[in-house]
Amino acid sequence: TVTRMAVGARTALALAGSTVYLGGYFSFMNGELRSNLAAVDAITGDLTAWNPVADGGVNTLAVAGNTVYAGGRFLNVGGQSRGAIAAIDATSGAVLPFDRGGVNASVNAVAVVGSRLLVAGGFSDMGGQARNSLAELERDTGLATNWNPGIAPFSFMQTIAANETFIWVGGSYQTLLARFSHGHIADVSKPGMPVTELALSRVWPNPARGLAQVMLSLPRQSHARVSVLDVMGREMAVLADASGSI
Repeated sequence: TVTRMAVGARTALALAGSTVYLGGYFSFMNGELRSNLAAVDAITGDLTAWNPVADGGVNTLAVAGNTVYAGGRFLNVGGQSRGAIAAIDATSGAVLPFDRGGVNASVNAVAVVGSRLLVAGGFSDMGGQARNSLAELERDTGLATNWNPGIAPFSFMQTIAANETFIWVGGSYQTLLARFSHGHIADVSKPGMPVTELALSRVWPNPARGLAQVMLSLPRQSHARVSVLDVMGREMAVLADASGSI
């Protein structure tokens, strides 16, 4: 059993070959200085020489080829201005010329899909364009693509998963869960509810006494069942079970 110590919190991990990349809010790793980014051998846990140095916390990591994408609450990586998102050489730790063109808050999740990088968080501009909380960037430049799902302001996105067809995001404000199509550019049909394949809001208010509201958006005819589950996953009530556009 190999035990390794870090001073602070580790909030992101990414495995690539025999290397585990770590991000978080820490200043030491295995007794050596490491500022919020580090890498260890996947078998031994030994610290590698990879040391990009981020001046703020790292919330998310993704590896594609020989590039590590990092997102978080930093302003500089490797001595270069990289507000909240950066691309780093996976071998040398050098910061790559990937410039997102401006971000004014934090990045909570990233996902690589082909030549694009999907970015989720709490922001109102990304890649040089106005984008609320969710954006798609060109991996080689960091510039935003034309894809803009029309997320309402302050809809802080916490997590993202994607394939070549769909994008799933989860958030902590108006949209709890949504699924988008890569080719779909949407408008907002209800406050905080983007037109998508699926959008489910969180319960409001929460906690609630008496009446509470939850919104489900289905842009085309479909059958939907909305249930209330307890913490054990047991169905306690059915709010809707019908075909139609809800």
